[in-house]
Amino acid sequence: GKFQPKPLRRVLIPKGKGKTRPLGIPVVRDRIAQEVLRQLLSPIFEPLFHEDSFGFRPGRNCHLALERVLDLWQQGYKVVLDADIQGFFDNIPHSVIMVELASVVADGNILGLVERFLRAGVMENGVFKPTTVGTPQGGVFSPLLANIALNSLDWLLNRH
Repeated sequence: GKFQPKPLRRVLIPKGKGKTRPLGIPVVRDRIAQEVLRQLLSPIFEPLFHEDSFGFRPGRNCHLALERVLDLWQQGYKVVLDADIQGFFDNIPHSVIMVELASVVADGNILGLVERFLRAGVMENGVFKPTTVGTPQGGVFSPLLANIALNSLDWLLNRH
C-alpha cells in the first residue's frame, strides 16, 4: 500500500474543428503498474461483462459489433443503442468506478492502488492539478475501468 503514482503529464491532441482531446501520459513505472493491474483485473471482469458490450474489449471490434446487430435484427429486434458518452473518460465519478470495482474485488491493496491512480492528478504546463473525477484517456487501464463502471448499465439496458 505504499506505491504512490506520479501525476500524469497532460498532452492535448487535436480532434478537428479546433477542439482537443486531453491525454494523460503516465511515467514508465506507473504505466507498468497499470499494466499489471490491467492483467490482474481483466480476467476477473471480462467474464462479467455483457456479451453485447464491444467497446475496448479484447478480441472484439466494430466489425463483430455490426455482425451482432445484424444477427439481432434477423432475430426480430428492431432497436439498437449505440452510445458515445461525450467526455465520459474525463467525467466519470471516481465513486462509480470504485463501487463497481469493490463489488467484485475484496483486496483493499488493489482498491487503494486503483484509487491512488485515479487521484494522482495531472501536470499541465508545469502546474499540478488534482483529479477529482475521470479516468485519464491514455491510461493503460482506463478502458477497463470505464467498462467496469458501465457494466451495470449494460446489463440494465439489456433487460429493457
